[in-house]
Amino acid sequence: MIKNDPSEFQPPVEKLFGIYRGCVEDNNDPEKRGRCKIRIFGLHSESITLSGMEGIPVEDLP
Repeated sequence: MIKNDPSEFQPPVEKLFGIYRGCVEDNNDPEKRGRCKIRIFGLHSESITLSGMEGIPVEDLP
């Protein structure tokens, strides 16, 4: 069985234009620049644990 890196399934950042619905997973920004990690509905899976080829842990969100 071939295991792929989950980052291979994410579209390039330059193609994410527009308005999306999602939920904030982590709002801790050590540099205090107003950044947060968001799980986008329809783009990221709902699973927060990596199992097989599904799921993106919170620390791996862009």
